[in-house]
Amino acid sequence: MERKEFLGRVRQAMSTADLPLRSEVAPGALLGDLRIDNLLDRFVERATDVNCAVKVIEATDALDHVISIMREYGADEYLGWADSQMPIPGIGAGLIANGFSPRPFEVPSEDRLHHQSAYYDLVVGVTGADGGLAESGSMVLIHGVNRSRMASLIPEVHVALLPASMIVESLSHWAASRPESLTASVNLVVITGPSRTGDIEMHLTQGVHGPRHVHVLVLKDR
Repeated sequence: MERKEFLGRVRQAMSTADLPLRSEVAPGALLGDLRIDNLLDRFVERATDVNCAVKVIEATDALDHVISIMREYGADEYLGWADSQMPIPGIGAGLIANGFSPRPFEVPSEDRLHHQSAYYDLVVGVTGADGGLAESGSMVLIHGVNRSRMASLIPEVHVALLPASMIVESLSHWAASRPESLTASVNLVVITGPSRTGDIEMHLTQGVHGPRHVHVLVLKDR
């Protein structure tokens, strides 16, 4: 069929098509029936499958675990969310008290490139997490004021603190439970394990476009 004839048929169909009327009843949330019996166990299993290092810990032990990870990678600096945005208080203050230095996460409007290039040697980023997806072992992070996107993207090691109560079945379930987050957030990302890049010969390399290592500290519910 010639292009002209094809487009002519499309135009004719568009002018005569009988489209169904829009329903006056909202369809509601489209949620899959996953029937996951234990969300925490499934999340840990799936996150481990995608090469995350996952530990389920008491919230009171979170600072000690973050410090242990910092020392494991020989880091003396970190880029993190503000304490007010973390799922438990005092992580940033505790790191500073133990001799670790925070990098500023504000990027000035002038000389931005020079400022951002200073993050290239940064080893560890510490953030909270706004959701865990048991279906895939992914984490949902909402970025905005005092919630630096760079903290989960630039460093070689990303440490995320995820409350167990925020683990749900899937991204659809998370969005249905927090619809305001889809429109009010500055930036929302779903992270599934370390950064991966594959070439034409199917060689997989980690850490090219993001962290090479992802540590998830799941905080037990009280």
